[in-house]
Amino acid sequence: MSENHDNSENFADEMAEYLPTFLDETEEQLDDLVETMIVLERDTTDQEALNESFRLIHSIKGSAGIMGFENITVLTHQLENRFEQFRSGKAQLDESTMNLVLRCIDFLRTCNARLRSGQSLSNSSELLEELRQLEKQEHQTDSSHVEAPPVAASEQPTTDLQMSTINEGPTVDSMFDNDEPLI
Repeated sequence: MSENHDNSENFADEMAEYLPTFLDETEEQLDDLVETMIVLERDTTDQEALNESFRLIHSIKGSAGIMGFENITVLTHQLENRFEQFRSGKAQLDESTMNLVLRCIDFLRTCNARLRSGQSLSNSSELLEELRQLEKQEHQTDSSHVEAPPVAASEQPTTDLQMSTINEGPTVDSMFDNDEPLI
């Protein structure tokens, strides 16, 4: 057991070494994301800006995941999903979503500031809930436009997962809770 604990400590020490790089890169990515949001404010269908926003959010999500910052990873995962919908044309970026994305950027900047000063991360649950509500409203609006024929209960699809189920998963710490190899 103590060998496993030592592995966790070594991992944490190694990740601490990369924290300044993570913070610097994330700050640059957030600056770039703000720039793309300014472009999208003028034209919400600008494909280049939508793709760039998606890429930036994806990069932040990946780096946060590697560093073990679950609050950041979960939030950016939700943002990434939204931008995938925008860039694929399945959803339209609107003013309320734009405002929420900007608030998420502010939250991520606050996370960076807290990490730089050695504080724990803030809770992103309020922003996550707002993102889920926007998506829920969008689905309700979509379903109100198209009148689908009724489906018998036995024919109902079983793929309707709640977002909380998707977001649950292993954390970096839990990956080291046993002696089994990761691969």
